Amino acid sequence: MITGISVFSLFVRAADYLDPNEHAYLEQKSTVTIAVLKEVWMPYWGGTGQEPIGIEHDFASGIAKELGINIEYKGFDTIEGRC
Repeated sequence: MITGISVFSLFVRAADYLDPNEHAYLEQKSTVTIAVLKEVWMPYWGGTGQEPIGIEHDFASGIAKELGINIEYKGFDTIEGRC
Protein backbone atom coordinates (compact mmCIF):
# COMPACT_ATOMS: atom_id res chain seq x y z
CA MET A 1 0.00 0.00 0.00
CA ILE A 2 2.76 2.46 0.91
CA THR A 3 4.56 1.74 -2.36
CA GLY A 4 1.37 2.48 -4.28
CA ILE A 5 0.93 5.80 -2.52
CA SER A 6 4.57 6.74 -3.17
CA VAL A 7 4.32 5.89 -6.86
CA PHE A 8 1.02 7.76 -7.18
CA SER A 9 2.50 10.86 -5.56
CA LEU A 10 5.15 11.02 -8.29
CA PHE A 11 2.42 11.81 -10.81
CA VAL A 12 0.90 14.74 -8.90
CA ARG A 13 2.19 18.12 -10.06
CA ALA A 14 1.79 21.62 -8.68
CA ALA A 15 -0.02 22.69 -11.86
CA ASP A 16 -2.69 20.06 -11.19
CA TYR A 17 -3.89 22.11 -8.20
CA LEU A 18 -4.48 25.34 -10.15
CA ASP A 19 -7.87 26.34 -11.46
CA PRO A 20 -8.27 27.99 -14.91
CA ASN A 21 -8.14 31.52 -13.43
CA GLU A 22 -4.87 30.76 -11.65
CA HIS A 23 -3.37 29.29 -14.84
CA ALA A 24 -4.41 32.43 -16.76
CA TYR A 25 -2.87 34.68 -14.09
CA LEU A 26 0.46 32.88 -14.26
CA GLU A 27 0.49 33.01 -18.05
CA GLN A 28 0.28 36.83 -17.83
CA LYS A 29 3.08 37.16 -15.27
CA SER A 30 6.74 36.87 -16.20
CA THR A 31 7.83 36.88 -12.55
CA VAL A 32 6.06 36.15 -9.28
CA THR A 33 7.31 37.99 -6.18
CA ILE A 34 7.52 36.09 -2.89
CA ALA A 35 7.65 37.92 0.45
CA VAL A 36 10.41 36.69 2.79
CA LEU A 37 12.05 37.86 5.98
CA LYS A 38 15.33 39.72 5.53
CA GLU A 39 16.87 37.85 8.47
CA VAL A 40 18.42 34.41 8.34
CA TRP A 41 16.05 31.70 9.65
CA MET A 42 17.98 28.56 8.77
CA PRO A 43 17.24 25.91 7.79
CA TYR A 44 14.11 27.57 6.39
CA TRP A 45 15.49 30.74 4.83
CA GLY A 46 19.04 32.05 4.36
CA GLY A 47 18.20 35.77 4.43
CA THR A 48 18.30 38.32 1.63
CA GLY A 49 22.00 39.22 1.85
CA GLN A 50 23.16 36.27 -0.24
CA GLU A 51 22.07 33.83 -2.91
CA PRO A 52 18.75 32.23 -1.90
CA ILE A 53 19.18 29.09 0.21
CA GLY A 54 17.06 27.09 2.60
CA ILE A 55 13.97 24.90 2.63
CA GLU A 56 11.67 27.78 1.61
CA HIS A 57 13.81 28.50 -1.45
CA ASP A 58 13.97 24.81 -2.34
CA PHE A 59 10.16 24.58 -2.32
CA ALA A 60 9.63 27.88 -4.15
CA SER A 61 12.19 27.18 -6.87
CA GLY A 62 10.85 23.66 -7.41
CA ILE A 63 7.28 24.88 -7.79
CA ALA A 64 8.40 27.75 -10.03
CA LYS A 65 10.29 25.37 -12.29
CA GLU A 66 7.32 23.04 -12.51
CA LEU A 67 4.95 25.92 -13.32
CA GLY A 68 7.36 27.51 -15.80
CA ILE A 69 7.55 30.84 -13.96
CA ASN A 70 10.33 32.99 -12.56
CA ILE A 71 10.44 34.05 -8.92
CA GLU A 72 12.00 36.93 -7.06
CA TYR A 73 12.12 37.58 -3.34
CA LYS A 74 11.17 40.80 -1.55
CA GLY A 75 12.63 41.06 1.94
CA PHE A 76 10.71 42.41 4.92
CA ASP A 77 11.89 43.20 8.46
CA THR A 78 8.86 41.59 10.13
CA ILE A 79 5.89 39.42 9.29
CA GLU A 80 3.74 42.57 9.52
CA GLY A 81 5.22 43.64 6.17
CA ARG A 82 7.52 46.56 6.97
CA CYS A 83 10.31 46.74 4.36
